[in-house]
Amino acid sequence: MTDIKFNKWEMAVNKLVKLTQDHQLEWKSVDPLRFLKNTKSVNAVFVSKYEEKNLILYQIPYQPDPFTTATISGSASLWNPKIPEKDYRSMLSVYDSHNLISFTFPYSQFIEDLYNSAAYNASKVEDLINSLLEKKP
Repeated sequence: MTDIKFNKWEMAVNKLVKLTQDHQLEWKSVDPLRFLKNTKSVNAVFVSKYEEKNLILYQIPYQPDPFTTATISGSASLWNPKIPEKDYRSMLSVYDSHNLISFTFPYSQFIEDLYNSAAYNASKVEDLINSLLEKKP
């Protein structure tokens, strides 16, 4: 059996995911320009506070390096780099009292999970689903 080991960053972000899913950490959607003046953000931007630390989740355009996602076709002599489509990467940062980002967590899949949990949390989708299911036709 393979033991999967997560680093300290991933464990911390995973804890934020759990707190968000358990409704112990609330996220709200904010105007991206208020926080990300020099960063081109896509989709919604979410903020929260955990133990006096201001957290911000956002997505930025991301283009993977085509040489790290290349495949070898047929034989080792035929090099076919895959040109990936433009994608987006979720980012988790800490910001200060002037709304300036002071630290950005290293990227991991857990940050993508946190972004999705925060979007679900902030949009109150669960309330909408419960309301729809409770109403009689």
